[in-house]
Amino acid sequence: MYSGLVLYRAAVEAPRYLDGKTMVIIGDKRLRLVAYPISSELQRGESGKSLVNWIGALSIDEKEAPSEDWENLSEQEKLRPRYANWKFDWMSPCPILA
Repeated sequence: MYSGLVLYRAAVEAPRYLDGKTMVIIGDKRLRLVAYPISSELQRGESGKSLVNWIGALSIDEKEAPSEDWENLSEQEKLRPRYANWKFDWMSPCPILA
């Protein structure tokens, strides 16, 4: 049964946000971003970066949804435009979606 959501995920080195240890869940049932740091080594460092695991959840009609695929790179061009206007004083999602 299709839920109406397609999830994209990755782990990337990105600028730290908030205290560098915080998980964030932003959005609603149509568009959501979950992000959390996964590297304590980078968190303790002086680089200002963190290894961030992120999940982007997009509401996509079943007819347009890509088939499940764990072996290929995601189509990032579908993600960035949807999050482009998301700006917070503590984080901008677009660098995480790089």
